[in-house]
Amino acid sequence: MHGYRPGPSEVRSWERSIPVLAAALNDAGLGDVEVMLEYALPLNSKRADVVLAGVHPVTGEPSYVVVELKQWSQALPHDDDPTLCHVDAYAQPVLNPVEQVRRYCEYLVNFNGAVAEHRHRVAGVAFLHNATEFGVTGLREIERDGHGLLFTAERRGAFLDHLRTRLSDKLPGARAADELDAGATVPSKQLMSVAAEDVRERAQFVLLDEQQVAYRMVLNAVEKAKHADRKEVVIVTGGPGTGKSVIALRLLGELYRRGVPALHATGSQSFTKTMRRSPERASAKSRICSSTSTAS
Repeated sequence: MHGYRPGPSEVRSWERSIPVLAAALNDAGLGDVEVMLEYALPLNSKRADVVLAGVHPVTGEPSYVVVELKQWSQALPHDDDPTLCHVDAYAQPVLNPVEQVRRYCEYLVNFNGAVAEHRHRVAGVAFLHNATEFGVTGLREIERDGHGLLFTAERRGAFLDHLRTRLSDKLPGARAADELDAGATVPSKQLMSVAAEDVRERAQFVLLDEQQVAYRMVLNAVEKAKHADRKEVVIVTGGPGTGKSVIALRLLGELYRRGVPALHATGSQSFTKTMRRSPERASAKSRICSSTSTAS
């Protein structure tokens, strides 16, 4: 399905984890829930271990639970950053599975049109089916919302109860799975709004002279392409430091402001990490404001 043969370690992890999850679903009476294994996240090489697709028992809407399966028996949170943790099998810190599955959920909402306007339909859990509560209790420090909860072997009953709150035991999940598979791969309106606002407020994104000319020419080409039967291609050339990346980001922000889906691709990891920081801060601020409003 993904174009390559899995290695022995990946096969072993499937053999040890998938039957455990299948047994949990059957014990919860959720045998008709659709199990989407190794779910490929849109526009990304990453895959979620499992997405459970079904019907919400109360609302009757499609409902999805992203599941991150871990065979760890114990893990300790990083001293300086609870979103990271230490596991004996790895020399370096790894992402806390609560944070990992939360990010999978947010990414799915941001880029799959089936849930882009229905964030509440997606939940996430990390199921550490070999772990004791004592062995991983410190990882729960960052549990904040339904997009990231942690369950261990000792809390298997609570895990089943949680699944029952998200997935109906009376209705099959095939239609919900098909709807997720058919969802258009586009940036969500929320993500577009954050990006547009962030770019617009940055003083360093002011365009000068030929930069503004190139920016306007691309926008004009986009408008022409929207009303024509052919595609438009514009190539902006220039040496290092001439502002090509700034032009691209200004275009990204302006197209998002106009409601036009756009993507920015680059081979530079440092550039990508730098550009992610502001949307992440804005997203966190939005969640804080939302929580404060709810509390009020």
